[in-house]
Amino acid sequence: MQASLGVNKKEKGSETVQVFVKVNDQKLVIGTLSVGKYAQIQYDLVFEKDFELSHGSKKLSSYIHGESAPDPLIKNISDYNTDTQRSSTDRH
Repeated sequence: MQASLGVNKKEKGSETVQVFVKVNDQKLVIGTLSVGKYAQIQYDLVFEKDFELSHGSKKLSSYIHGESAPDPLIKNISDYNTDTQRSSTDRH
């Protein structure tokens, strides 16, 4: 999974954007993006439960990309939803 800021080249400053994951009604910070310093973060995460990704900026756009993999316990792969592109506010 990768989280990144959508900043245009004229954007200056030091605003930071926290990236969150919510699992079982518990919201956790999994990273902080920063204009000019850390505009993207790469993660190696595996979620075995439903989760929700979000970010904490009202001014800047944030993009979260990742992949979903079939659950090894599902015997019929056609039962698995293979949609791998989701926005940061979609539930998984």
